[in-house]
Amino acid sequence: MKVSFCITSYNQAGLIKRNLESVFALELPCDFEVLIGDDGSTDGTAEELEKFRKRYPDKIKIYFMPREAGKAYNIRKRVGANRLNIIEKASGDYIVSADGDDFFCRKTFVSEALEILEKDKSLVGCAFNFKISYSDGREETVSQNIKSGVLDTDWFVCKRKYIHVGGIVFRNILDSGKVSFLKQYGYFEDVITTFYMLQFGKLYYINEPAYVYYKWEGGVWNGSTVCNQTVVNAWLYGLAKCIIPKLSLQILKRHFNEIKYVYKNRNNLENLLGSERLKNHIRNAMDVQDCFLAGLLDWRRSGLNDKIKIVCAYYRLKLKRVLIFRRLNNNNEKNPLGRVV
Repeated sequence: MKVSFCITSYNQAGLIKRNLESVFALELPCDFEVLIGDDGSTDGTAEELEKFRKRYPDKIKIYFMPREAGKAYNIRKRVGANRLNIIEKASGDYIVSADGDDFFCRKTFVSEALEILEKDKSLVGCAFNFKISYSDGREETVSQNIKSGVLDTDWFVCKRKYIHVGGIVFRNILDSGKVSFLKQYGYFEDVITTFYMLQFGKLYYINEPAYVYYKWEGGVWNGSTVCNQTVVNAWLYGLAKCIIPKLSLQILKRHFNEIKYVYKNRNNLENLLGSERLKNHIRNAMDVQDCFLAGLLDWRRSGLNDKIKIVCAYYRLKLKRVLIFRRLNNNNEKNPLGRVV
C-alpha cells in the first residue's frame, strides 16, 4: 500500500513548516509520498518548501502554479485547480488532502484508517473529528453529535454534518477520467471533495480529532461576509447537479435555507455583496449552468417574463425539498435518519 498526502499552499511561509513536520511525525504503516501544490506564493512559502524537499528528496514533490501579476483570479477555482493538479499526480492507493496552514495531531490516524478500509471495501474513506486552532494560540475540539461507526450518507448530508476533508483518509478512486471530468468545472475544495467521494461509498467515522484547522479572519471563507457565505452554499446545489448527481437532492435539502435567503433578499443583493462580488457569483452560477440562481442574483436586471420563471422555479424547488424529506424518511424506516448504520 501507499498513501499520498496532497497539500495545497498559498502564502503560508510561517505555517507550512508546522504542516510538513506533522506529516513526517506520523506513524505510517506503509510507503507514502507528499505532493505539494503551491498557488504562486510570493511571501517565501516556495523557499520553505524547497528546504523540506532537500531534507526529504525521495518523498516530497512540489508543483508550482504560476500567477500573472495584477490579474484577477477566481479564488475558488484556483483552489480547486491546485488540488486537482496534485491529486492527478498521486500514485497512492489512498489519499489525504490538507491545507498548508493546517496540521495533523493524531500520529496513528492513517494506520487506524487503513486497518478499517482494508477490511471493508465498500467504504470510500475513514474520517476523524478535527480541532480548530486560533491565531491567539487557543485550540478546541469540535463538538460533533456523531457516533463512531459507518455513517448513513443521507443523514450526514441532509443534517448539515461537517467533517474537515483534512481529517479523512480516502480510497484513491480518482482515475484520470474522473479528474478530467472534474477539471471541466474546476471547483473541488473541502466539502465538495467529501460530497463527491461519497457517491462511491460510505464513510467510517472515528470521533477522535486527527486534524487541526487553522481559523483566521483573513481566510477565503472566514474572511467573507455571512451573505457571501450564504450565496456560496446556495450555489452548491447547482454544482452538485453537475458533478455530484447521486447526492444532488440531499444537497438541495441541506442548503435550501440558503436558497431561500437569496430568494428573499433578491432585491438587495447588490447592496449586501457589492457589485463586483455579485458579478463573480453570477459568473460562478453560469459556470455550473445554474440559470435559476444566476437569475436570482441578477434579479434587478431581469425582465418580467424571466422573473415569473424564476419565481416558479423557486416554488418547484420548495416542493421538491418537501418530497425529498419524505422520500428519505421512507427509505430510512429501518435505519432512521440521524442514526449511524
